[in-house]
Formats: sequence, structure tokens, C-alpha cells
Amino acid sequence: MEKISRILTAAMLAIFGMLLGLTLLLGGCQPEHLSYCVAFALSVAVVGAYTLLQRRPRPAVTIWERLGSRGTAFLLLSVCFAVHLAWVLVFRLEPRMDYGIFWSIAQNLARGEEITERLQAALFPHFLGYSTFLSVFLRLFGESDLVAPILNVIFTTLSGLLLYHLTLRWRGQNAAALALLIWTLLPSKFFYNAMVLPDPWYTCLLLAALCLAEWVEARRPKTLAAAVAGLMAGLLLGLVQAARPIVAAALNLGLLLWVLLLRRERGREEGRRWSAFLLPLLAAVLLTGALWYSGAAQTLGEDPALVPGYSIFIGLNPDSLGADSGEDRAILRELSEEEGASAVSVQKQLLQKARERLHSGTIPFGKLFVNKMRIFLGCDEGGAFHSRAGLRDRAYQILALYSNIWYYSIGMLAFWGAWRLFRDGERRTVLLAPLFVTGLSLTQLLTEVAARYHYAVLPMLILLAAFSYTRPVKADPVLPAEPEKGADHA
Repeated sequence: MEKISRILTAAMLAIFGMLLGLTLLLGGCQPEHLSYCVAFALSVAVVGAYTLLQRRPRPAVTIWERLGSRGTAFLLLSVCFAVHLAWVLVFRLEPRMDYGIFWSIAQNLARGEEITERLQAALFPHFLGYSTFLSVFLRLFGESDLVAPILNVIFTTLSGLLLYHLTLRWRGQNAAALALLIWTLLPSKFFYNAMVLPDPWYTCLLLAALCLAEWVEARRPKTLAAAVAGLMAGLLLGLVQAARPIVAAALNLGLLLWVLLLRRERGREEGRRWSAFLLPLLAAVLLTGALWYSGAAQTLGEDPALVPGYSIFIGLNPDSLGADSGEDRAILRELSEEEGASAVSVQKQLLQKARERLHSGTIPFGKLFVNKMRIFLGCDEGGAFHSRAGLRDRAYQILALYSNIWYYSIGMLAFWGAWRLFRDGERRTVLLAPLFVTGLSLTQLLTEVAARYHYAVLPMLILLAAFSYTRPVKADPVLPAEPEKGADHA
């Protein structure tokens, strides 16, 4: 089993590396769009400079090592919170499109009114998931347009803390500081934080669940403690499922594959520990899902749709190549307006239409899948794009370019980090990062695709990028890190 596990781990990392490398090239090498080529070329220069800096002689003790793990965390998290808070206080956006639907439903729920976007919420229950959460804070603090942005800033900062903790455990103090700095300055987050959207919230929950898995691995608790950790992780992923089901499913599947096939320890005690973690986790996800949909049905007055027929229907559109389609939206509207139509029946009809489209022989699958990967992981200008209403054209162009330079640089470093995992025979829970990215990416081959949907991928790429840092690890007396495997000590 050990040999098979090593082979499967190597194969998974190879698939991840090919997927990431291909999508970066697809996104960055588009001669018809010069800005992507410029961003890609500049990111190559940035990564080159980073490589040269690592080869220079460095002090015996870095500033982060002097500060210690807690001092570094306090300093960098303070900066993270301050700069993002300053941005949302200055840069205001009126909720529009999907963001307007989230805002409208949250207002209705906070006021105890009938939901004006009831059909949308029933067709796409994830609208209700985040809106229900947001409505609690609207009741507490009023309906200020700053409530959602400030919540986004808080969850962005908490995500930074979780990223720091995970990197500290897996790669050491200096790499943890690097990961938190990258997360703090990542441009697209600034734009998304000004919007009414669930991504910062569910990404924070996702990282918290990942921390619980890492805790079980590092501390090796007794069966009962592992079961409690699994239950907590399951509850967190149940909330993620309510806000973005496909994201929760990707991490659930990644955990299952890692526990069954990829982890190193195979003793009886380890088997019991991970079974105690995984089974309550899956049970909690299923139970919270059932309770959530039951509550949603009562709130909406009808059963919410469980089948994403519309997303699959658009995802197989041969004309839009899997992206948003006005023609498909018109079909959705027409079916929804039929007498006796319900959210469940509409989604089932659209799923049937998706099957017909699949067997029609008109879909150029190669072109479709390539375009989807290019949209999903090929750039990170979605935040700037959706903020165009608050930007001048020139500012938009500059900020989109800047966002892509950062993203391509992080992607290249993540590719480097994945190579180190492969070279060092890494088998710890850090493998959940490439597993998650691969799983979420492959689901986009079937469903509707948009650049914003990769938000939860960004911290996973940063975790992997931290493995490109080659300075030897020094254990911290407060939060000890595992010795760095395969670091360059030259």
C-alpha cells in the first residue's frame, strides 16, 4: 500500500502541475490580448528577481525570526486589517447583478419581509445561504452599505491568520510571513471585499476546516478528540455547502482521497484516528445540508432546487463555451414563467436540456474545456472587472494588469512549490491544497465557469507558493514548526 500511495501522490501532483502550468500559459499567452502577455512577461521577471534574492547571502536571523511567530502574526495581521479596511471605506460599490440579489435577500430577511427574489433563491439556494448569514448582521448593525464590506475585511484577516498558521506548521516562520504578505497585498481581494458576496466568508471557513485536519495530523489526538475535530470541520463545511456547494464538495472529496489513498501513516491506530475524524465530518455535512434545505423550504414556501441543471446547461453551451449566455438566461426565464413552474421542475427541465445538448454532437469538447480552464484559472482580473462601475477606464486597465502580474507570479511560485512537494515525497495534509485546486478545476469542465469562482483557489496557491521559499527553518519556541523537508541550505 505504501508504494501505491507514493505513486498516487506523485500522479496527483503531476496532474496538478500540468493543469496549473497549462492554464497559466493559456491565460498569459494570448497574442490577441497584449495586456495578458505583458503581465505574464513581468511576472516571469518578478519570479526571476525572487529567485536571485534567495541566492544572496542573508542574515543569520531574519526580522520575522526576531519578532517570533506571535509578533510577526500581530504585525502582519494588523497591516492586513488596516489596508483592507481603508480600501472599503474609500472605495464604495453599489450592489449589482448577483451582488444585488444577495443584498436584496439579506435586507428582506433582516426586515422579516417576503423575499422579493424568491424565485432566484429557490432556483439557486446558495443566494439564500450567504444572505441568511448577512441578514443577522444587518439586524444587529443596520442596513449600512458598509456592513458586508467590513465583514469581508474581517474574514480576509482571519483567513490570513489561518494561512499563516498552516504555513508555519508546514514550512516555518519565514515562509509563513511570506504567505501572509502575499495574501495581504493580493490585489483582487481588495476589489472583492468592497462587494456583497460570500467568497471571503466561505473561504475562511474552508481554511478553518483545513486547520482542523492539520491539527489531527500534527497532534495525533485520541479517538474522541479526533471525532470532535471532525464534527467541527463538518459543521464548517456544512456552512460552506450552504454558500457554495461545489467548493465544499471539492474539499470533502480531497479529504476522502487523502485519508484513503495518499497519507503516509498506515498503522491501526492511525486508521482509527482518521476514521474518527472523517466519519463525523461527512455525517455533519450531510445533516447540516438536510437541515439547511428544510429551513430554506420553509423560508421560501417551496422546495429549493438541489440539481444545478442550469449551471450544467450553460457549462455545455457550444457558443459561449461554458460562460454566461444571454440565450440560456432567456430559456431559464421562459421556463420559470410557465404556469405551475417550480424551482425544482425548472432545474430538472434544464438538466434534461443539458443532456440533449451533450448528445447533440455540436459541442467542440476540446475547445470548450480549454476555454473553461483559461477563464477559470487563466487570470485574476475578475475583481477589477466587476468594479468597473467605480473605476475610470485607464485605472481599470492598470489595476487589471497589476492583478494579473500578482496572480501569474503566485501561480509560478505555486508550480515551484508543487515541484518541491513532488521532489521531497511530501505526504502530509498540505497535499489537500493541490487536491482541492485540481478537484474544483475539474468540476468547472461540466458547469458554468467564471473567473470569480476561483477565489477559494487563491489561498491554496499561496500555501503552495510558500514552499518555494528555501531558507532553512528554525523552530519557534511558541508555535513550533516541523523541520523543513528538502530546503536548500546553500
